[in-house]
Amino acid sequence: MKAGSAAKLIVDALLQRFLPLARRRIETAQAQDGQYLRPSDPTYEQVLDSLAMVARHTPVPLLEALLRWRESESPKGANDASTFQRKLAVECIFCSACIRFVECCPQEGLTEKLWIGLENFVFDWLINADRVVSQVEYPSLVDLRGLLLDLVAQLLGALSRIRFSSVTERFFMELNTRRIDTSVARSETLSIINGMRYLKLGVKTEGGLNASASFVAKANPLNRAPHKRKSELYHALCNMLSNILAPLA
Repeated sequence: MKAGSAAKLIVDALLQRFLPLARRRIETAQAQDGQYLRPSDPTYEQVLDSLAMVARHTPVPLLEALLRWRESESPKGANDASTFQRKLAVECIFCSACIRFVECCPQEGLTEKLWIGLENFVFDWLINADRVVSQVEYPSLVDLRGLLLDLVAQLLGALSRIRFSSVTERFFMELNTRRIDTSVARSETLSIINGMRYLKLGVKTEGGLNASASFVAKANPLNRAPHKRKSELYHALCNMLSNILAPLA
């Protein structure tokens, strides 16, 4: 059997287990205002464990299958609370699967295009969450949106293990493009900073240690005097660095 055919069979077998469980979680999340997505489901966790194993050996067809699933399940058309609730549930499930995928996928396992696609997914949600699902217009979805943004931050942390330079360069680039002092820019900046709280610093190699030290120095808000109107951003940066450095204490 050719390697490509074997990989397809493995991914197809995994999807036969994943798809009905994912669909059940989406439907139950809609019925219970998203709360079903928080408790652990042993059967679903077993499928995620299998997904992690497959990610080590056949990452490309697996990620492509997850991307197709996300596209097919994402609701189209109406803009109402039910539609956005389903969209958030789909994104939560996709993101939780991607976290396990990235934790086990070797760096050389994906093309640069696919890696960048995952990074874009993360930063798009951090930047645009309020445009997609407004907290003001849909207060009932605040908890579910908060769950998704926490999963997005966890995915960013997982990506940083093997894509540290790419993730941190994107972080500083996004901050630099929002230097203009507007309420929208401040809100987006705070969301981006908060999304970095699970960043993993590399300390096992000299190169990783140097990159980590460079990031901490560049992100350190104490390097510059805080402007009164930007003090919230400085506090956010301090909290971000505190969360990032805590595991090393």
